[in-house]
Amino acid sequence: MELRMEKITTSNGVEHGLIEQFSNSVPDHGYKNLNEKNKKEMLAKKEKDLKLVRVRYVNLKNQDTGKWEGAWYDHPGVPIHKFRFIHDNVYVVPYGLYKKINSMGAPLRSGLIDQNGKQLNVDGKMDRTHQLLIEDVA
Repeated sequence: MELRMEKITTSNGVEHGLIEQFSNSVPDHGYKNLNEKNKKEMLAKKEKDLKLVRVRYVNLKNQDTGKWEGAWYDHPGVPIHKFRFIHDNVYVVPYGLYKKINSMGAPLRSGLIDQNGKQLNVDGKMDRTHQLLIEDVA
């Protein structure tokens, strides 16, 4: 079965999934200004990032009304995709967006303050709200 990004509409008329697509004003230059090693790495990354995966969106903080909305446009020449995800729904997205959302988070606070009275972060710990779980790969 071929995976396709689609717009979905809830029973109350809310659009989610791939809600819009725009052309990218940056042409696909094929990373021609990079040295051969880096060019090869970036082309491989682009190919991997564009691979479609079926994911389930989970809002870790608010399962009743939790959602994520944003755009994905990490490579030149690739259309800009605008998405809206609603908690516990399944979507088809590029693997690069899956990686982006799962790496998002705000630094956790330790409760300690520095000498200037600013609250310190817990080193390396992030408080996550959004998560995508892979269900299927194209």
